[in-house]
Amino acid sequence: ALGLADPTKPTLFNINSEGGEALISLGIAHELYRVLPNLETRAVGWCASAAVTLLQGGHIRSSTPYVSFCTHPMKADQKDLTAQTAREFSSQFDQEALHWFTLMKKRAGKTTRFWTDFFSIERWFDAPEAKRLNLIDQIY
Repeated sequence: ALGLADPTKPTLFNINSEGGEALISLGIAHELYRVLPNLETRAVGWCASAAVTLLQGGHIRSSTPYVSFCTHPMKADQKDLTAQTAREFSSQFDQEALHWFTLMKKRAGKTTRFWTDFFSIERWFDAPEAKRLNLIDQIY
């Protein structure tokens, strides 16, 4: 789909999602930001979990007034792990979390430490709070 978008024209990408895979949303956000210089990502309805990361892929990040945002600590399914795979998983998870917090720092202008602390507990908030946090640029 990205190949069909005209990078010289504005593109609106609406997000209404309860979230998904954090690493996949990180990759999509990076690719959207890189490929579509006129992309606006807009939260409509729900913007939770990995969808908050996806929202950061827009050069303009916006929201409708009544969006429910939710963030939570990163976690993973750890069943059936051996000691060796747990060590490997932990190392990879730490690297991915660092990339995720780095994206949030870059797009929202707060420190990596701020985002590490912010995402340490589950939080629900509205569009005005998302704007105060610099997760969005404007509310429509």
